[in-house]
Amino acid sequence: MLLSKKILLFFLGSASVFGLVWLNRQHRTEVPGLRNWRRTLRQRYGTEKEQQITAEIQQQYASLVNEICLPENNALRWHLKEKILPGLALYRVLLQEHTGDQPAVLASVEDAFRAKTLAKSRLLFTPLRVLPNPFGLLKMVFPRLMKQFPREGWDTTFIENSPNRIAFNMTRCFYLNSLTSLGAPELTPSFCKCDDDMAECFPPDIRFVRQHTLGRGDNLCDFQYCRVKKT
Repeated sequence: MLLSKKILLFFLGSASVFGLVWLNRQHRTEVPGLRNWRRTLRQRYGTEKEQQITAEIQQQYASLVNEICLPENNALRWHLKEKILPGLALYRVLLQEHTGDQPAVLASVEDAFRAKTLAKSRLLFTPLRVLPNPFGLLKMVFPRLMKQFPREGWDTTFIENSPNRIAFNMTRCFYLNSLTSLGAPELTPSFCKCDDDMAECFPPDIRFVRQHTLGRGDNLCDFQYCRVKKT
């Protein structure tokens, strides 16, 4: 009975989260992610400057969307419009603001990315904490999650898919290739860091491990999701 109640609470919580996400998309009229970034930008630059930067990001994003030939694959188009191009617009605007000081700009970008990632991940992963085996649920939904990373954009090789670990390597990355073609490969590690930020919100039963990434100059990304056994 207790287990059934926990599962019911999980699905109710998940439904609430997805409902909030859907409503947010219906009312969103600005650059994807900008709403989460504005507070970080305001804290760093002040209210007046944040408003100026926000307007410039919206203009830069609109220009990028109009100039770039979007891929036919729905998943790749989503990554480009919802993640890569908004991040690139933010990066380009801040480069102008800091007169090309790349380390300072990347620090600001990573702060903004982190704020957005944590805000969404806390909503998404908090319901998992009521489940007796969150890793089991992760294994169940993982094939569907991986459909967001199709072979048109990523080369993925699975190493292990056991009751205690999901491990795979990626040797080609749509983010790195896209940002390289757009003249900003140095922005890729900031996107890589979002995975580490997201993992901070995982329930204690799931541990994320990754020692290498293509974006940071390695020859692969070695993803591992491990079950932490309770003692």
